[in-house]
This record gives sequence, C-alpha cells and structure tokens, in this order.
Amino acid sequence: MTDERVKKTAGLGARLALIVICLLVSGSPIEAQTDSMYRSFDSFDPSEDDFSESAPPAAPGPASGRLDLPEADAFVSPPPPYDQTPYDQTPYDQAAPAGPPASGSLDLPERNEARPPASGGLDLPDPGAYDYPAATDEYQPPAPAADYSPPPPVYESPAPPVSGAYAPLAPSAPPAPAWSYAAGAGDYSQGDNWLMRPDSPDRSVDVFYLYPGACARAGQGGALCGPGDPGMRQKARELASFQAGVFETVGNLYAPYYSQANSVVFLGLSPQDRLSRLSASVSDSVAAFDYYLKNHNGGRPYILAAHGQGTATLLAGILSHYLKNINPAARGRMVAAYALGYSVNSDFLNDNDHLRFAERRDDVGVIISYNTEAPRQGGASPALLPQSVAINPINWSRSQRPARANQSRGANLSIFGGESMVRDFADARVNLGRGVVECSTVSGDQYLSDHFPGWAYPAGDYAFYYYDLRQNAQDRAEAFMQSRPALAGTGQSVEE
Repeated sequence: MTDERVKKTAGLGARLALIVICLLVSGSPIEAQTDSMYRSFDSFDPSEDDFSESAPPAAPGPASGRLDLPEADAFVSPPPPYDQTPYDQTPYDQAAPAGPPASGSLDLPERNEARPPASGGLDLPDPGAYDYPAATDEYQPPAPAADYSPPPPVYESPAPPVSGAYAPLAPSAPPAPAWSYAAGAGDYSQGDNWLMRPDSPDRSVDVFYLYPGACARAGQGGALCGPGDPGMRQKARELASFQAGVFETVGNLYAPYYSQANSVVFLGLSPQDRLSRLSASVSDSVAAFDYYLKNHNGGRPYILAAHGQGTATLLAGILSHYLKNINPAARGRMVAAYALGYSVNSDFLNDNDHLRFAERRDDVGVIISYNTEAPRQGGASPALLPQSVAINPINWSRSQRPARANQSRGANLSIFGGESMVRDFADARVNLGRGVVECSTVSGDQYLSDHFPGWAYPAGDYAFYYYDLRQNAQDRAEAFMQSRPALAGTGQSVEE
C-alpha cells in the first residue's frame, strides 16, 4: 500500500472515531449510527482512489477559511539570533559548487550542524571562559578622577562697542593672542610708539593718519602684529611716507604705530569676520587718538586720514565710537575724514547719525570715501560692502557725471616706481550700483594688487588722485576756518 493510501485509510479511521464521539454526545441510538458508519466504511473502494503510484498527487490548495499547515517535520529551526548571515554548507575540504543560490532561497544549515563564523561576524567566546567577580551587596564607588585644572581662557583685548555693519562679531572660539606687547608698546606717551609726530607743530591744522595693512606674514603664521613688530613698522614707514605726504602741505602730521591683523589672513575673511579681528587695532588707535587730543592737539582743527585696514579701524574705533561715546565734543574740530580703500555704506551712516558723507568739494565735518576699480572689474572685492557710497575725487560729485583725466590735478606714481607727478593719467566716474570710483584710462598690471581679485586698484586710491586729494584737503581746511573763525590761529576749541 502506498503512503497515500495509508494516509487515506488513517483519515477514514479518524472520521469514524469522530462519529462515535458525536453519537455519544447527541444521545442518538448507537446501533443505528454504528450501522450507518459501517455501511459507509464498507462502501470504500481503494481502487477508486484518485491517487496512484503512476501519477503524483496534485498540489493541495488551502480550503476556504482554513489554514493549511505543513507537517511538523517540515520545520527547520532557525540559526542562533546573533548571526543570521547565510553561508556555504559545503564541507571545508570541498570546493563550493559554482552558480548563485536560487532566487529568494535561504540555504540554512541543519540545527545541529557545526557553523563557521560568517564573514565579518562576531565570534563569541564560551561564557564560561569569563572570570566573573563575586557578587556583593556592598556598593563600591568608582575611584575619583585625578585632579584637573583647565588652563584659564585667553581672549583678545575687547574692542569698544560698535554699531551697524561695522559691529565686530565675537569669534566662535576665543582665540589666543598671536603676540604679546613689548615693553612700552601701546603707551603713547612714549615717542617710540609714534611713526610721525612733529616736535614743533607750525600749522593751524593737524592730520591724524592710520596706515593701511602693513602686517603681512605669508607662511609664518600669526593672526596679528603688535605695534612694536619690526616688519610691520618698516612697511608702515614706507606706506605713510607716500600716503600721508598728500597732507604734508596742509597740516601737522601725527601717525601712531598700532596693532594690525595679518593682511594675508584679513583680506580672505568675510566682512564681519574681518572686522572681528580689529579689536586690538581699535583699542590702540583710540588710545593713540585720545592721547593726541589731550597732549598734542592744543585745540586745533584736525583732519582724519586712513586707507585700507587703517580705514576699517578708523570707522570702527574713532568715528563711530570715540567721537560718539567718549569725546563727542571733539567732533566740532574735525575738518573731514578721508576714509579711503574700505567701504562706507548706508548702514554705517544710518547707525551713526552724528556723521555725514561729503556732498561737494568744500563741505566740512564729513567723510570722504571711495574704492578705485576698472570698469571691467564687476566681481567681488574684499574692500567693498553692500550699499557702499562714493564721491568722485576729481569733480567731487556723487553723481555718475564723469571727470576726464585732463581735469585731474595729477597722479603720483612713485609708489609704483614711476614719476611723482603725472598729468592726464586717471579719469574718474562714480558707479552708483557698486558704490565705487571707476577709472578707465589706466592700464598695466603694475597697478593691480596681489591681494585683490580682478581689476581693482587699491593703491590707486591715493596714487591716481594724489594732487586732487591735496588740493581738496586744503579747500576743506580753509572752508572750516571761514566757518569757525574763533579756531583760526588761536588753538582754542569751540563748544557747539
């Protein structure tokens, strides 16, 4: 008898037992039900069975509403949970059969079969290999950590509060200073800390000047140069002798040595990050200006002049802080502030309503500012801020009305190795959209800067319009004296 017939017969026996149970429960006459059962059993003919050894049985489908479960022996226990990666069951001394496993199939090992660790798996040791400590009910606190005393934080000297777009941002982490002040540095009662200071001032107007970026340490590190830095001092003397020379026929020149940010780093920063590096510069310049007013000025009118990083320091320290919060009375003696080579923008002017931007050739108590570029520049400039304003250094107009080169009083190209007086060299036109002065008549790579991208002429701010600036400083000084005759030649201040 085949396996199928055995199963069939077993099934009939199970049904017979079920009928007997039902009869007993229902209370029906056992004889009648038994007779019917035997007649059903006698009518069974194995020859009429659909199953035969010659044809395989059809795959049974699950009956409607019934779960067709597999035989118990068909189950294979899953592998231990710590490693579910399938692996090749081929004995280790035989080669694995070629070809990928059947799609979707998982070839699992027998339950008791030895399992090699899967590639990349964790081969856990026998738990009995561990030597566990004896259990105890008493709490054992951990040993205290060794004493640790963190070093005290070191910050740069704080800058006075500034407002608007020129307000320095605090750095994300307090930087350690890159220098320490030398003995006497920052003490402006010491003559050695003055780049320019006349022994016997003989003019009725003073000029207080801050030099541009003179701290350049490419490849040497260090974010700052202190006022006593020898390399910065040497470069500052070269720059000051050229730029401050614009004003030497107008007033008595005063120029302090002051701390500066490293220009190589400074120009590569965003405008706000750049200004956050000026805390030491602002502190030194404010200290020097305060000392100058109290000990050297004698009540005379003064001109402020600067360029580049010196202008950024002038704007953030002296103009927007000192003359607003510390000594506002000193504003009455300011002839003008020549803040060239760094932007003055509308945000700065709105935040500092005690200051005004120049509108014409001879207004006083005002700021004069511009950055010089070629018309084809158009790209980003480290000296240029959004909404910058500018004035034409030839015709002294804030409109876009151009000034021809033959209208200029002349350029001084000695800083480029050229002549100290060159006529008909540079024209000028204000680009209102960028807030710069455009010069279209200058050509030659020698006038460009290694630290500025594109066609910017930072050194040309003074050089291209050298004698225009000298004449304008004279015109504004004379206009100031006419408007405040009590100051002319008396050395006395006037409260406004």
